[in-house]
Amino acid sequence: MSVLRRIPAFVWGDVVSALIAGVTVGAFVDSDALRIFPLVAVGNVLTGLLVCWWAFGFAAAGWKLWLTASVLNPLLIFGIVWTIQDYECLFAGKTGWGCILDEVGPFIAGISLVPPLIAVICHWLVRVIRKAPSHPVH
Repeated sequence: MSVLRRIPAFVWGDVVSALIAGVTVGAFVDSDALRIFPLVAVGNVLTGLLVCWWAFGFAAAGWKLWLTASVLNPLLIFGIVWTIQDYECLFAGKTGWGCILDEVGPFIAGISLVPPLIAVICHWLVRVIRKAPSHPVH
């Protein structure tokens, strides 16, 4: 139990919310996606967490952790590249079978921003709770 308490709140928030996001999205696809999506989401989140740990440590300011974990998430990069690739379908009015998956890129990019945001909220809540006085002030 003491090992689990040493894991920072930012890491817990990022990993658990990525797991929940992966299960939620995978549940709408099929049973294979239900197993694969959470693993892919957590794996991508771990990439950003390793860079956060290496660059700042998890005691850094929340905005630094969020920015690093978000920008260095491979899913966000993949979503941006997918969106750039299908820009004609999204913005120029092109239609047809070639545009059938044009909204996947923005969806992936958007869903990859949720876990770091929840992680920053967890990080902030733990800091607020630790700073709160343990006895009532009269």
